[in-house]
Amino acid sequence: MEKENKPKKEKKGISPDIVPEGFTIPLCIVDLIPVISFLFNVTLLTQKTYFNYFYVFGGLICTISGLIKVLWKFIVVIKKKNVWWMFKQMRIIFPPAFLLYFIAFITILKNNSDLILNCSFYSKLFFTLWIIGMSLMVLLAIKLDSSDPKANWIEQITNSVSQIFLCLAIAFL
Repeated sequence: MEKENKPKKEKKGISPDIVPEGFTIPLCIVDLIPVISFLFNVTLLTQKTYFNYFYVFGGLICTISGLIKVLWKFIVVIKKKNVWWMFKQMRIIFPPAFLLYFIAFITILKNNSDLILNCSFYSKLFFTLWIIGMSLMVLLAIKLDSSDPKANWIEQITNSVSQIFLCLAIAFL
């Protein structure tokens, strides 16, 4: 009995031999918004005297990883070249750094229970919206094709709005 030759599924996503098409300078710039917001959040909370080494370290690693990813997008757009390690590092470095950042953030809130008890309704609202946005980002990262410009716009707008929610949550603390 002969095997049926089923058409191969086209591989989605980015690999070392794929240079994504359709990325633009505006997309690169929009990708900078959550990176800058991340750094701003770390600075803002630290200035509010809730200093935590793990929070600062996780936030800085996330910021550096994000900047490398933005630089990678600029190289893709301008040079039409895929510097693979610059893309791949985001999948390897960012998740544990973000987890450290998130756990440290929760620890700051737990160790300073007055923050939670006395913070405004707006702070709680924006923090909740940030959690929802970050959860959505995980789903988008799993489901969407990272080489698709439209998917990148969806991810970066979601990430930008989510990070702005965190800025507002911290500002209202």
